Amino acid sequence: MIPIQLTLKNFLSYREAALDFRGLHTACICGPNGAGKSSLLEAIAWAVWGCCRSDSEDDIIHMGEIDARVDFTFSTGGQIYRVIRNRRRGQSGSLEFQVATNPPFPPLSKGGPQEVNSSLGKGGPQEVNSSLGKGTQEEVNSSLGKGTQEEVNSSLGKGTQEEVNSS
Repeated sequence: MIPIQLTLKNFLSYREAALDFRGLHTACICGPNGAGKSSLLEAIAWAVWGCCRSDSEDDIIHMGEIDARVDFTFSTGGQIYRVIRNRRRGQSGSLEFQVATNPPFPPLSKGGPQEVNSSLGKGGPQEVNSSLGKGTQEEVNSSLGKGTQEEVNSSLGKGTQEEVNSS
């Protein structure tokens, strides 16, 4: 999954935010504790799979607001998708799943997570949620396959995993 654009409205700590990932090959999200880094990943998981770490479904809505919305555009397998998920406090939410065609993004479904799972495959939230956990570098490395570790290190100019571990 390659993110293209993420737009948030009243989601967790964000009142309004828009991130455009076009033109980025590699991105690093950094900031102090509590700045909202994990909330960005939570927004992606919630938009695509409808899950996040909150205790209740209304907890994702920014304090004092009545609704939340996440609009996430991404590509996978050469196809561009757009998922828009809304939630109104005390009510059920809605899901719109779109596939880019000509004209761009006609609605494919409304309210049907089955179409999302059948198009994208199940098991995705675990990948996003595992990124949200706090852990040591060894835990992160052990969760990646050796080939993936070497590819990341190579692209960063770090050398082999053994060289990274010894530095």
